[in-house]
Amino acid sequence: TMKRVLVTGATGFVGKHLVARLSRDGVEGVAVTRTRGAHRPAGWRDVAWPARWSALGAPAAAVPDEEESALRGELERCDAVAHLAAHVPSSHSDLGAAETCLAVNALATARLLELAHQVGVPRFVHFGSGNAYDPDGVGPATEDEFLHPARIASFYLGSKALADLYVENFRRQHGLPTVSLRLSSVYGPGMSSREVVAAFLAKARARAPLEVRNPSYRADFVYVDDVVATAVRALSGTALGSYNLGSGRGATLLELAQAVCARVAPTTEIRVSDAPKEAFGGFRVLDIARARTEWGHSPRSLG
Repeated sequence: TMKRVLVTGATGFVGKHLVARLSRDGVEGVAVTRTRGAHRPAGWRDVAWPARWSALGAPAAAVPDEEESALRGELERCDAVAHLAAHVPSSHSDLGAAETCLAVNALATARLLELAHQVGVPRFVHFGSGNAYDPDGVGPATEDEFLHPARIASFYLGSKALADLYVENFRRQHGLPTVSLRLSSVYGPGMSSREVVAAFLAKARARAPLEVRNPSYRADFVYVDDVVATAVRALSGTALGSYNLGSGRGATLLELAQAVCARVAPTTEIRVSDAPKEAFGGFRVLDIARARTEWGHSPRSLG
C-alpha cells in the first residue's frame, strides 16, 4: 500500500498537480524543491534538492553533503518516488543550456537512482518525455522504439532520453523497480505562459486574434489531470518498464486554435500564415495502448 511518496519537482507544472492529487487521496509525502518552505499540502514535509546536483563536476555521491544525506533519509521512509525535477531551458540552442540539462536532467537522475537503489526504495517512477521519439518515424510511437531527438530541442530532449536510459539500466542491472512514463505535450491550469495552449487561451480570453504561423505543426496534446490520474496508478501498481502517456491523437496548431476558440470565444478570429520553409513539423503521436491496458489510461479529447 502506498502511504508515503517522495516527489521531486514538486513545484513544477505537473508536479503541483500530482502533489495536490496525492494529498486529496490521503497520501503523505515529501516535496523535494530547490527552495525550502515552498507551498506544500498540510502534513507534507519538504527537503532541499541538492544544490550541487545542478552543475557539472560535482563531487561523487560517495562523499555526500548535508542535503544529499537529508534526501537519503527521506528516501528510506518512502514507499515510492515520483521523479519530475527537470530543467527546461529558455533557449534550446544555447550550449550553456546543454550543460545544465545534462547535469539536472540526466546526471542528477542517476544520482537519485543510486540513492534509491542503496536504500531499497520499493518503486521509482520517472517522468520522461514522449517527444524524444524520432519525429520522422511512421505512425504512432510505441515504447519499443528508440528515443532519438536529433531534429529539435536536442540539448533538453537528449538529456531526458539519457535519463530514461539510466532508469532502465537501474531496473535491468540493479533490479530497482522502475517505471518510465513518457509524457507528450501536457497542458492544463498552471502551465507555462510560453506554451502554445496557454498563449492561445490568453488571446481567446482577450478576444484578440489568434496568430497561427505554422498551421500544420502537429503534436499529441494531453490534459494534465489525465496524466496525473494514470501516474497515481503507476505509483501504486506493480508493473514495470516504459509507458507512453499521451492522448493517442495528434492535433495541428490550426486544430488547436479552433478547439480553443470553440471552448472560450467562438467568434475569435484565427489568422493563418504560411510556415517558413525550415519550420519544424511537430512531434509524434504516442501509442498509449500499453498504459490503457495496464492502468486504464483514458485521456479526454482536446475539444
